[in-house]
Amino acid sequence: MINWETQHELMEIISQIMPGGIIGGYVEKDFPLYVANDRLLQMVGYERYQAFEADIHGYIINCIHPEDRELISRALQHLPAPGDQYEIEYRMRKQGGTYLWVHDIGRRTVSSDGRDAIISVLVDISQQINTQTHLLQEASNDPLTGVYNRKGGKERITHAVQTTSDYVFFMVDLDNFKQVNDIYGHEQGDRVLCYIAEQMMESFRKSDTVCRLGGDEFAVFVADCQDVAAIERKVTALIQAYGEMTWSQCPAAQSSLSVGGVYGHTPRTFAELYQLADQVLYEIKKSQKGQLKLREI
Repeated sequence: MINWETQHELMEIISQIMPGGIIGGYVEKDFPLYVANDRLLQMVGYERYQAFEADIHGYIINCIHPEDRELISRALQHLPAPGDQYEIEYRMRKQGGTYLWVHDIGRRTVSSDGRDAIISVLVDISQQINTQTHLLQEASNDPLTGVYNRKGGKERITHAVQTTSDYVFFMVDLDNFKQVNDIYGHEQGDRVLCYIAEQMMESFRKSDTVCRLGGDEFAVFVADCQDVAAIERKVTALIQAYGEMTWSQCPAAQSSLSVGGVYGHTPRTFAELYQLADQVLYEIKKSQKGQLKLREI
């Protein structure tokens, strides 16, 4: 057996060589803070324990990202007895308001004053998460325009169409785009593609999906759309803005926007939506380019 002083010294050594910080809270509403070591304070940008405690008003829940708090609460519900352990990843607030991702290995215990508590080791995994996010973005985003590529757009639309009641799906084709490249060069062509992608991103919500299907063809999926006329006004404004831009920067190409799509509330596959919208777009391209047409399905 070793005495208390030796145990305390060993704990200090262990806490110094561990790759993460240590934090503990009582298993009570909002998890009142009862311990945080220097490594943890360094991770979240504090020099003094008192400053950290004051910033979070004494409650650990206040340093956890609001979107992750329910996740933490659910994880702790499955720890009914001392010694039960959990592992979880979430975002933790740093001094100044930014967040870092942490991997938390925690265990239920009993504090020295007899209260139920959680003691956790937190490892900063922000770099790994950022790398994973970057790789996912590369896999699902178009590198030139920044919008979703065909794969990423298809995945989002396939999920969204199953969970929305009313939607609009339309395809955007840049008429005579080959002329832009042939007359003004591919750099100008790239600028034109980036322009229309940026305009569509600004015109629609983050919850909607803008994707580049390939070449000069884009698609937009608008979820939970109760007002098709409002979408038509937005698209009409896009067609006009594109026409003004190309007339100013590459007039000889005579490039315009043709937009054809569908709207409805019955779930469809991405392939079905693409085929139906493509039919409408074909009719526009065949009759008069530079127009908009949406058809109910």
